[in-house]
Amino acid sequence: MQLADKHLARDLANALVDVLMAHNRDMNQAATRTAREYLARQLETSAVQLREAEERMLAVKAGSKITEPSAEAMAQINRLVDLQAQQAEAEVTMGQAQARVAKLREQLAGMSDTVVSSETLVEDAVVSGLRKQLADLEFQLASVQKRYTAQHPEVVKLEVEIAKVKEDLNNAVARVVGVQTSTPNPQRTEVLRQIAEAEVQIEAARAQRDGLARLVAQEQANLAKLPAKELDLARVTRDLELAQEINLMLRTKYEEMRVTEQMQISDIFRIDPAVTPKTPVKPRKMLNTAIAAVLGMFVGVGAAFIMEFADTSLKSSEEIEQALGLPILATIPLHVGVEAEQPRRHHRRHKSSTGSDSEGRKQGA
Repeated sequence: MQLADKHLARDLANALVDVLMAHNRDMNQAATRTAREYLARQLETSAVQLREAEERMLAVKAGSKITEPSAEAMAQINRLVDLQAQQAEAEVTMGQAQARVAKLREQLAGMSDTVVSSETLVEDAVVSGLRKQLADLEFQLASVQKRYTAQHPEVVKLEVEIAKVKEDLNNAVARVVGVQTSTPNPQRTEVLRQIAEAEVQIEAARAQRDGLARLVAQEQANLAKLPAKELDLARVTRDLELAQEINLMLRTKYEEMRVTEQMQISDIFRIDPAVTPKTPVKPRKMLNTAIAAVLGMFVGVGAAFIMEFADTSLKSSEEIEQALGLPILATIPLHVGVEAEQPRRHHRRHKSSTGSDSEGRKQGA
């Protein structure tokens, strides 16, 4: 696309790069944003569970004379809380990765396997003519609008003609054959890599969760052996400490994910902004002159070779012998000097005969 306004062309190029960078940044942040939103929901649930655990702790302490579990019970509680906190962290990690994979697969569905890395449109006479016609009509419309209102018949007529030319131009451009170069879509490749990485994270978290579940079951069985009154206090103590651990873990992960989201930038970088050119892009007079000189030299040399090969005349005795296959018996030389001398001799004889006639006439007289 060519624009007559060089400033508009500069601004359009810069705006296009800005939009592309923003779109790429949003795509990079989409999966991380989904994971952060998942953590935010889990954090709200954890806050509710923490309040409920605190209320149960107060209720148990109010109805029991035991204010603190024994040292043995606290040791069991601490081991159980630690295991359950790790189990909860594995659950959160797995859910976070699953949400990320779901978002990445959603993005993947709208991506093509390849992208057009370059495209060259073949110049077409019809397209060029329609572009010129459209430019002329736009100029006429701008001139007419200075004198008439938008409802004037002349303005309406030009607008209709412009719309018709634009439609014809779009159809003509669609028919123009172009040369396209396709390459693997780099964004799709990156999304596939992130999906594979997240799925590995899911499997690792699932294996960790299942392994911790067996240890948690063993510790819960040991905790159940405590006396009934102490068992109730131990359970609410465990629930409270576990809720606190999970809430702290979720807050930490949420902040980390929020920072990660903000740090993710576009994979596309602007090397240099578009600037207004100081000289016109075309016509390139020096380049055109050099190309014309080189082409002229090649045409001249080619014409000389063609004339040489097209000449079938025989110019020497050797060529005659080769062409006829017979020996040369004799040659008749061409003496240009003798032929040129003959007219001069004839002219002198004519003058001498004229002089003799004159003398004879004098003697007769």
